[in-house]
Amino acid sequence: TRRWGEAAEMLEQAAASLRLKGGRLASVLGQGSGLQRAVHWNLGIALTAVGRIPAAREALQACSATVPRTSG
Repeated sequence: TRRWGEAAEMLEQAAASLRLKGGRLASVLGQGSGLQRAVHWNLGIALTAVGRIPAAREALQACSATVPRTSG
């Protein structure tokens, strides 16, 4: 069973936590760290799976992925 909704919720919390703690953890994580990219990449996939396309696009762009514009 796929639990994309739960995954998206947890990954959104992780992304928010990274944003909040980014200043204090900058020396450890750095800007655009692998952890941040991984969280946003997986968040984008989970959000796509649950049909939240605009939010998925934003998450994927946050990890520097090129996201093509689509109509509709």
